[in-house]
Amino acid sequence: MMLKQKPWICAAALAAGAVLIFFVEWLGGLLMVTGGISPGSNAPLVEPG
Repeated sequence: MMLKQKPWICAAALAAGAVLIFFVEWLGGLLMVTGGISPGSNAPLVEPG
């Protein structure tokens, strides 16, 4: 049972990680554009706009 569920859990973890990284980078870019301070990333890869 566990062996069959492992790929699904792995895929879900990868998807969640990608979404989290994208959200953090987007939020950091938004804060930088608006003049705020983003402690997690001082050089975001994605800037909205």
